Amino acid sequence: MTEEQIKKISDQLNTSNINNLLGYKQSGVVSKVEILVTANSCEHCKSQQGKIHTVEEAIKTRPLPCKDCAHEMGFCRCTYLPVV
Repeated sequence: MTEEQIKKISDQLNTSNINNLLGYKQSGVVSKVEILVTANSCEHCKSQQGKIHTVEEAIKTRPLPCKDCAHEMGFCRCTYLPVV
C-alpha cells in the first residue's frame, strides 16, 4: 500500500471511531469503552488491549486508531467495545 492509501484508511478509521463514540454517548447507556485488539496486532496495539476509557475521554484523546501502530498492513485495526 502507498502512504497515501494508508493515510486515507487511517482517516476513515478515525472518522468511524469518532462516529461510534458519539453514538455511544447519545445512547445514554454507554459511558465507557474498552479497546479490543486483533490476535496478530503489533506490540503497541497489544499494549492497549482491555484498556477502558470514558466515552468523553476517548473522544477527546482519540486513542484509536493507534498512532504508533506498526502492523505490516500499515494501519491500526483496533476497535472500541461498549462497556455496559
